[in-house]
Amino acid sequence: MDGIAKLSVPGSADCKWEIISTHKHKALPAGNEKIKGRYGFQGCYYSAKIYFFFGCQIFDKLKKERTCLNEIVIFDPYSNEISLKFPFHRPERMLNPRKYFAGFFLHDTYYCHGGIDTSAKILDSFISINLKTFQWSDVKYSRGPPLPMTKGSANAAELEDFPAYCYGHEMVVVAYANREYVKIDSMGPIDYGSEKHYIKHEGVYMFGGVIGKTTSESRLTDTLFIMEIEEDAQPRWRAIETAGKPPSGRFHYGLDYYSQGNLLVVFGGRRFAAGNGESEFVAQISVLRMDSL
Repeated sequence: MDGIAKLSVPGSADCKWEIISTHKHKALPAGNEKIKGRYGFQGCYYSAKIYFFFGCQIFDKLKKERTCLNEIVIFDPYSNEISLKFPFHRPERMLNPRKYFAGFFLHDTYYCHGGIDTSAKILDSFISINLKTFQWSDVKYSRGPPLPMTKGSANAAELEDFPAYCYGHEMVVVAYANREYVKIDSMGPIDYGSEKHYIKHEGVYMFGGVIGKTTSESRLTDTLFIMEIEEDAQPRWRAIETAGKPPSGRFHYGLDYYSQGNLLVVFGGRRFAAGNGESEFVAQISVLRMDSL
């Protein structure tokens, strides 16, 4: 489908779908007056607009040929205008087109990890895109030791390292929505944001996905990883130990943080079927309390 579907929700009785055509928008460059349908992309909301990053589209239906993209589609839901942006690098360098990557938004910046390119190559790539300037750059990161649930836990040492090559995974920011400090007599300032919900480890969480450099090395992971958020510090990924039985390893699933309940939620997805190399759907919802880590 070539178009953007917009749902207006002014009131429960007035919900209305509207299809916004992607044909011949003034904001599109000459010779490219149509934005084609795509899949395997990610998106975010920023500065009153919706951003759709990369993905893949079919360019020859008869040959079933597909090509991955490195463009950003920007939709203004108030004016219904659509525009295209191509991230740039200094010095000049092309950004690898990709699909099935993980992405998250943090501090005016969108981050992308992993994915697959047009030739089906699994990418070892972690990049950031400044949404004010659209300049992209490689993100340097390190791997730290696993975070144990309790001091001296032996199980944490068995967790695997953060994977360089990965696709079909998801990442989500788990942090306090705001910081509100209240001074209470002699007790000093108290962070009211953390009093409402206790998040033991703020950061970017990643679960699941297909890891491995090549198809023959590919396997699913059920390890939970965290990139701790520290201002002006190099990102550090590390596995984190959890209680209970973790969700089974999967890809192309849903992952989100429910702030009101302080829960990390994993839903659905696909996993490899035993023995035949095919995949099967997962009918399962798993939740992780962020104050229980």
